[in-house]
Amino acid sequence: MCYFQKPQPMRKILLFISGIAVLTIFSISISSSSGGRGSAANEGNTGAPGDNNQTCISCHNGGPIQASIEINITDSAGNTITDYIPETIYDVEVLVTPTAGTPLGYGFQMVCLADANNTGLPGWQNPESNVKLVSVNGRSYAEHNDITTNNSFKLKWKAPAAGTGSITFYSSGNAVNKNSATSGDGAAKTSLSLGEDGGPPASVEYLNFALPKVYPTQTSSNFFVNNFDGNLQIFNLSGKLIQNILVNQANQVIDFSNEKTGLYILKFTSSEGNSFSQKVVKI
Repeated sequence: MCYFQKPQPMRKILLFISGIAVLTIFSISISSSSGGRGSAANEGNTGAPGDNNQTCISCHNGGPIQASIEINITDSAGNTITDYIPETIYDVEVLVTPTAGTPLGYGFQMVCLADANNTGLPGWQNPESNVKLVSVNGRSYAEHNDITTNNSFKLKWKAPAAGTGSITFYSSGNAVNKNSATSGDGAAKTSLSLGEDGGPPASVEYLNFALPKVYPTQTSSNFFVNNFDGNLQIFNLSGKLIQNILVNQANQVIDFSNEKTGLYILKFTSSEGNSFSQKVVKI
């Protein structure tokens, strides 16, 4: 004769408690970056060299929410800068903007590196209440203090000492639905390079050809290109191609009147295949 043994009440209780524990651990693990990836996991997540190609996009993607991100750096007069003056304090803003969906919160992370050797640069100061500073592998990162409804993250930054050369800010941000998971969210990444005032340009790729001359570099309408024969591409800070122009005459006029105010990257490619990048500001 066979006997069926009913589960004991104590075993049921233990199984129930174990299930709760597993769910709790899972819930904690998927929401552990709500206070910033640097402080939660000791990881850089900006896409900068040394961040192992990790950004917010690595997890927060594929959902109905989409976002763009931009870095704005201004001087004490509120002017957007394209080159930094050593040991000068500037205002830095990372702006995460929803382009689709209705996010309930925002987050970001940012780091600044010297282009010469990808060394992390300090200099972050006076973060606003939704920003905190963390150290990850010897680098200083700024990131969100907690998921916030404010999509603007601001702090001060002191430029490095003279002789540092060109530098690059790397940032990644997300717009989230606050479901305690990464599903349904949107994210973006960006970078911004600055040259040292009085030093070489920030993005020279080749110097074996005569450099194009661009003037003025701050304009409300048009600018001129001289000493160049080749292709000119104009990108906004999100990396979107705005204009693609063949430059083949002296003092060629570039119509900039319909573009939005902000910083733009000019990429010149000569007929010999040499490249050079420069910044212009639409005011």
